[in-house]
Amino acid sequence: MHGTMTGTTERAGSRGRTARALACAGVTAAVLLSPAKGWTMAADGALITNIVSATYHGAGGYPSSGNPYAPKYTMSYLATATVLVSCPVVSITKRANTTVQAVAGTVTFEICAVNSSMNASAWNLVITDKLMDNMAYAPVWSSWAPAGTIITPSKSVDGITYTAPEPVFGAINPLWLRWSIDRLGPARSACVQFKAVVQ
Repeated sequence: MHGTMTGTTERAGSRGRTARALACAGVTAAVLLSPAKGWTMAADGALITNIVSATYHGAGGYPSSGNPYAPKYTMSYLATATVLVSCPVVSITKRANTTVQAVAGTVTFEICAVNSSMNASAWNLVITDKLMDNMAYAPVWSSWAPAGTIITPSKSVDGITYTAPEPVFGAINPLWLRWSIDRLGPARSACVQFKAVVQ
């Protein structure tokens, strides 16, 4: 899963507060606000940092040859604000109900998607699995998911074009199985099961 995040910050309120503070201090100031932004990945998303700076000098301006007695000081302030843009953290597992099976025996496979984020939901998840050689599909598939989550099955013979519903009994490789999950909430998981007969 790949993602790109950018962020901007509204600074109108910062400008007004800075100007009022300088006026109360009795200083005619030149104020420069220089916004900057950056982001870094955290365990549960991207951490966006916004930096604002304010710089001012004395009422007489900067010292120069024409005004050598101007106050010789400049002051700067810096402030930051951070926002965590939470992202889903999804992992997947697969297991079989047995590690040994004879010809004509049935193996049940279970695939689970887990969202370990405590804040963000994952949307439009797609699980794809290719049926193994020397196996035939055996309906009916089953699933477990949180209330309100919808799982939709489909199949493909080329791994490109998928159609609903699940394959018919006895379908063999090449065969791709796909399940689309519309939503997986924070700290939630969803599982699908299907069966295949060893040939």
